[in-house]
Amino acid sequence: PAGAGSAQREFEALKPRLQAEGLFDTARKAALPAFPRRIGVITSPSGAAVRDVIKVLRRRAPQLPVTIYPAQVQGTGAADELLEALAIAIKRDECDLLLLTRGGGSIEDLAVFNDERLARAIAASPIPVVSAVGHEIDFTIADFVADRRAPTPSAAAELVSPDSAALARKLADFSSRLQRAVRRHLAADGQHLARLGGRLQRAAPANRLRQQQQRLDGLEMRLTRRIRGLLDEQHRLLEARSRQLQMMSPARQLVQMEQRLAGLPERLRQAWHLQHRRRSEQLASIGRALHAVSPLATMQRGYSVMRRSQDDRVVTRVTQLTPGDPVRALLVDGSVELTVDRVNAEE
Repeated sequence: PAGAGSAQREFEALKPRLQAEGLFDTARKAALPAFPRRIGVITSPSGAAVRDVIKVLRRRAPQLPVTIYPAQVQGTGAADELLEALAIAIKRDECDLLLLTRGGGSIEDLAVFNDERLARAIAASPIPVVSAVGHEIDFTIADFVADRRAPTPSAAAELVSPDSAALARKLADFSSRLQRAVRRHLAADGQHLARLGGRLQRAAPANRLRQQQQRLDGLEMRLTRRIRGLLDEQHRLLEARSRQLQMMSPARQLVQMEQRLAGLPERLRQAWHLQHRRRSEQLASIGRALHAVSPLATMQRGYSVMRRSQDDRVVTRVTQLTPGDPVRALLVDGSVELTVDRVNAEE
């Protein structure tokens, strides 16, 4: 068993063990924030999954900042890179939601998300984690231990982001309902004032007139306070929305992106030097291995190669020679011309 069979067997062996420990229990999983301030995405920066996630987030919540924590998502060393990216995201504590994702692939391609160390790190994360690995039919250990599982990267982006357009429509509806309520209150108070005025006109005695006047003044003050309160509330709401718009300004996001891009050349230079050093070490190791199996290395230990002079063929058996044949022995520093005197064959 190898390949998909081995990966499936490891998955089926690990799943019941972690389930028995309670890592899959719904009670231990954290709720996702309804309005995240920043989303972290742990994935390959060159894969299709990150493009799908960013595309959906730009459509649904363009004001929502996203931080990419790059990591290899398949192959040797991928589990270590995913663990390191998760640890960095938790240490920085700059996001209140993490999305662990990659596109579809074979069972072997997704096997890194069945790593036990990664599963335990996801379960222990203080930041809620959403897992979106592969297609809708794909399931990994990361899906079971994460706080939420999404069938695809795009669906995960839909799950974690608020719909800005729907929120704008809801806010407009609230504003319209508030305006209608104010108008209804003003109309009702106006009708009430009109009725009081009619009763005042019908009440001839001066004392009743004064009482009605005082009551009218009190109603006017209440109406004024109510209108002022509604206007102040609208003003505060408008200021809050203005501050939110300033925080979501493209210019502000552009400055943040420029700050992140400023450090990329240095990171690229460091990555190049690290890769160059690794390749140099690999080349030296291969050279040593080649030298160990080289014929010259064998000859340096006292061996020689004998060739027949007439056809330059290598002599491996005594039956290839007869007395009087000229031969040439190759040593590590040159050759020796010889003549066969006697051939002794072992029986």
